[in-house]
This record gives sequence, C-alpha cells and structure tokens, in this order.
Amino acid sequence: MIKLIVCLACFAGPLGALSLCDVRDVDRIAQVLAGDWVHSGAGAFVSASDEAVGPVEGDIRIDAGGAVAWAELTGVLLPRVTPVLGDMVYDADGVDDLLATTEVEWIADDLSDTVCGPESLPQLSAANEVSEDLNGQLTLIPYFEDRVLAVLETEWTGEWGIAFVTVTTLMTRP
Repeated sequence: MIKLIVCLACFAGPLGALSLCDVRDVDRIAQVLAGDWVHSGAGAFVSASDEAVGPVEGDIRIDAGGAVAWAELTGVLLPRVTPVLGDMVYDADGVDDLLATTEVEWIADDLSDTVCGPESLPQLSAANEVSEDLNGQLTLIPYFEDRVLAVLETEWTGEWGIAFVTVTTLMTRP
C-alpha cells in the first residue's frame, strides 16, 4: 500500500498538483485557470538590425470567463484576449525551440514531472491584434493545476522593419 501511495504522489507532482494530461473539459480548465497568477520567464525581440533577450515577470489575472489580463503587456503587445480550447499549436519540439529562443530552458525542468507532453495537454489560444502593425497569438498550456506555460508570439512592424517578439513564461499561483 505504501508503494502505491508513493507512486501516486510522484505522478501528482509537487504538493499534489494535478496534471491536466488529456483534460478536454472546458469548464474544468476554466476553473483551473481563473484567478491570479504570477509569472517568470523571458522575451526575445528579433529584427533584421537588432536582437535582444530579457527577463519578464509580473502578474497575470484570468477572469471566470477566461479573459487574460497580462499586467506588463496588456495594451502594449497584448490586448485583453480570451483564449479558447482548440487544436494543438505546440508539440514538444516546438516548446523546446521557444524556450531556447528566449533562453529559459529551466522552464522545461519545472514542467518535466508531467506524465505527458504538450501534445496531450489542453492548449488554449487567442489571436491578438493590437493594430495593423502589431498582431500575433497567445497560447496557454496548463501542464498542472498550478503551473501553466504561457507563450506569446507577435509580429511587430515599425521603423526597424518587421520584428518578431516571443515571450515564454511560467505561470504559478502567488
């Protein structure tokens, strides 16, 4: 019996966090995501003439209807959007590539105790259009009830030409 309890604890993750592998119940996902989150990660800005990677951290609030308010980015790179459950956007290689681009491979380590990869997790996405010159996509991948990977990919046109902004961050409960 003790072996069974230890085995189940290993699959549950830290502090009993439940994995969201194969969960497609929209109400359950909404319940898990609603509320306040803190996040830590990095963003990459790449244009023909400039490249920069830097840390991002702060607060994210998701209301009961699923609308995301990302304190540092709302109104700059991301309007208030409501991601919806859809088809898979990122597979394991795609996530690894994004984490490498933004130099936050440590996020993969923090999510590695899941029993599945992003292909089996719910992926909620929303297109974001701030202006004709600024648009992209926000995707939330809840690995566990208390750990969510947020990915923002944006194309931004300006005097520099076209730039690609990628933000990957790990959302956790405060």
